Amino acid sequence: MKKLSIIFSVLLSSILGSQAFAQASNFEGFEVHGGIGYQSTTASLTNLTKAGVSQNQPFSSNAASAAVLNLGLGYTAALNNNFTIGGVFEYNPVKDKTGNLDPIGQPANSGATTKLQNQMSIAIVPGYAFTNDTLAFAKLGYSASTQTFANEDGTAGSPGNTNLHGMLLGIGAKQNIMSNVFGYGEINYFKNSDAGVTGTGNIAATSQTHGYNLVFGAGYKF
Repeated sequence: MKKLSIIFSVLLSSILGSQAFAQASNFEGFEVHGGIGYQSTTASLTNLTKAGVSQNQPFSSNAASAAVLNLGLGYTAALNNNFTIGGVFEYNPVKDKTGNLDPIGQPANSGATTKLQNQMSIAIVPGYAFTNDTLAFAKLGYSASTQTFANEDGTAGSPGNTNLHGMLLGIGAKQNIMSNVFGYGEINYFKNSDAGVTGTGNIAATSQTHGYNLVFGAGYKF
């Protein structure tokens, strides 16, 4: 009887262990995904100079809202019963407005409008499987984009385009819907390092941007 009890205990532990590991392995593999959502970005412009002379001109900065289209490729591996680790590359082809940069105390339409384009990121994605079908995850990575400038009045002289680089932080969750198909939701925060910009009219300045997006979508796991 004692021997049967030991055998039963070993079998039960083995079954529970394999089920628990299957919990995380349900999310293993390569994936493609796409989502849509909302993005808010704040841009600012400082240290404005013209022909090397400081203009001592402060600019107002405001947040601008825009749609975001999130297209991604990723891979996830199970580390143990519940924990996963993965990586993801994502790209947003939408050109998102980041607001108007208006010189304080100057006439209306004397500032610049800015947009972000070619937004992309690469991130490490640790996760935790709560059930066979639900996974929570975090994202820690690098973001890059191109910032474009245009004078509000349509004339030349604003700073030109500049490449931005910075950090990306995010949290989210996946829910398996059916075999190989999942839905997901996430919120991401990005902050770019200060970037020098130059343009026609011997204009130079420092650009700063940060923002967040909220995305919901679906994906397919191979």
